[in-house]
This record gives sequence, C-alpha cells and structure tokens, in this order.
Amino acid sequence: VVRRFGTSETPDLQESVAQALVRKGFAFNALQRPGDALAAFDEVVRRFGTSETPDLQESVAQALVGKGGAFDGLQRPEDALAAFDEVVRRFGTSETPDLQESVAQALVGKGGAFDGLQRPEDALAAFDEVVRRFGTSETPDLQEMVAVALAKAALAEGDESVREEHVRAMLKILAKLGSLPKDVLATLMDVSVKLGPERMRELIAGSRSATLLQPLLVALEQELGIESRVAREVEEVARDVRKDLARRRRRG
Repeated sequence: VVRRFGTSETPDLQESVAQALVRKGFAFNALQRPGDALAAFDEVVRRFGTSETPDLQESVAQALVGKGGAFDGLQRPEDALAAFDEVVRRFGTSETPDLQESVAQALVGKGGAFDGLQRPEDALAAFDEVVRRFGTSETPDLQEMVAVALAKAALAEGDESVREEHVRAMLKILAKLGSLPKDVLATLMDVSVKLGPERMRELIAGSRSATLLQPLLVALEQELGIESRVAREVEEVARDVRKDLARRRRRG
C-alpha cells in the first residue's frame, strides 16, 4: 500500500497509507522490533501530522501512542512520556471517540512510563486522569481503558484501602463489559501479590465479574487449599495462572 500509493494526494488513498503505516508500526512492536516500529510511526507523523482531516488525525494519534510504546521498548521512558504528552496536547479536547480512546491510551502509557521511572505519585495522577475524563463514558473501548487504568492504579497505590477501592471499581466495569482487557489479568495478578490471595479472592468472588475472572479465582482458591469443581479448560488456564503468580511473587 505504501509503495504503490504513498505519493497520492487522494484523501482516501492517504488514509489507507496512514493506516498501513500505523499497522506496520504496531506489527513491529508486537515482534519486539521497536526501532522499526518507531520509523513507521515517525513516517505517519511526518507525512500527516499537520492534516486536519479527521481520519488522518486519528492515524497520527495512534502513531504517537505507538511511538510511546516503541520508546518504552527501547527503554527510553522520557521520550515515551514526550510522545504520550503530545497525544494529550494535540487531541485532549477532542470529542471524537477514536481520538478520545487514543488520549486514554496515552494517559495509561504515561502512567506506565512514570511507574518505570519510580515516580508512583505521577503514575497515579495519570491513571486517575483517565478515570476522571472517561469514567462515565458508555463507549466500550473507553470503558476498557478505564478498567485498565484502575487496575494499574491499584498496583501503583500505596494505601491498601484505596487499592481495594480501585479493584472494586474495575470489577464493576468488567461486569458491564463482559470482557477482559488483555492488560487487566496480568495487572490483577500483580495486585493479588500485594493484597494476598485471600483478600483478592474475596474481592473477585463478591463481584459480578467472578465468572469472567474464573481462572484467576480458581488459581487463588487452589493456593488457599480450596477445592473447586470447574471445567477442565478452566483448570488448565488456572494452572498456568498459578505458575505466573508464583513468578510474580518471586520477582516482587
């Protein structure tokens, strides 16, 4: 797409080129090739960064979020923060759902970068901003980002009672969504290391998200010596979760 139509000035073709470059960048990120990802995202910003076309603005926002992730992969947290900040600066007041989602992703990424820099208060401020801005949204993609932000805030929070409040709020959102964002399970495993298996089990079991989080719930119950009758598939996933929990406990 980029080779054939990269010089076209036709709006539809420009949008296709921009999206192709964005997908290319995220594919490189998935392959753990952050340098190549960064080149693809930079090309989007260079070509289309001044465009006022909504679809191209959305591609630029996605590319800037991707740049932040690529810089994170290169262990350049300050540059990651700059990329995430640019998303918020450029598109923070937009009411377009796709741009709002990019802003939410940037704020979550910003919190993660601050956490990597061992600046927990700044990390919490970024996660809290996601909740403040988008906590009442009914858009599923934004609700997912709020759930991710709450889970990560629970991990970064030093006050145990506030940490539990974040977990409860996140569990309520998951119950409405009926789905599990990919970042949430891993973060909840880290949170369970801090809260302890018994308390985390109580929080999950007492929520409407218990079925959605059944593998984690079963893994915690097994750690506590509680026998559960579950399907073989759940048992197998729970076994993997327990191994992951053990690794996280040793690490943290």
